[in-house]
Amino acid sequence: MEQVNVYKNSAHLYDLDQRDLVTADIPFYLGYAGKFGGGILELGCGTGRIAIPLAEAGYDITALDLSEDINGCLACMREHLNDGGIVIINVFRPFGTLDESWCYPETVQWERWDDATGSKVVKKHWGQRIDIENQIIYPGFAYEVMANNEVVERFADNLALKYYYYEQLTKLLQDAGFRIRKEYGWYDKTPIENGRELIFVCIR
Repeated sequence: MEQVNVYKNSAHLYDLDQRDLVTADIPFYLGYAGKFGGGILELGCGTGRIAIPLAEAGYDITALDLSEDINGCLACMREHLNDGGIVIINVFRPFGTLDESWCYPETVQWERWDDATGSKVVKKHWGQRIDIENQIIYPGFAYEVMANNEVVERFADNLALKYYYYEQLTKLLQDAGFRIRKEYGWYDKTPIENGRELIFVCIR
């Protein structure tokens, strides 16, 4: 079976993304780490953009990535969670309606200069298809490395992303035995109904 969501071609360029989507969460998690202490497990750690700042701040953190079974993952987290510990779950909030409008042609998302190489990098993305019944979208993205206004390298990957609505995610958490302690819509603790994310702070 084809592997997706592994960023196998483009991981080395992922951290060029400077949108608030990939920076606003670090102070949020540092704040919770300072409040609760103890060991930290990050699932879905990607390039380590959250795990590394936590480790640099002196926290004992284990970071893992790539799990296909959300129910098994939640059950395992609950089983190994220390008394008094918390689990924080965050996912994108689906915007609009999951329909064919999520399929779209290749579009430029941003342009950046890579300080490590001195090259200009252009990120593009597109929507390939959608499985409406199962709430899965299949986007693709590519990083193009430029020189003299020409593409000299292109690194592309495909994703399969399942979206959960608020009611679905709260049921998953409750069925796994968690109690939801706090809900936020963004990392500044915006109310969940007004934010771009679904963030749940849970206890056993």
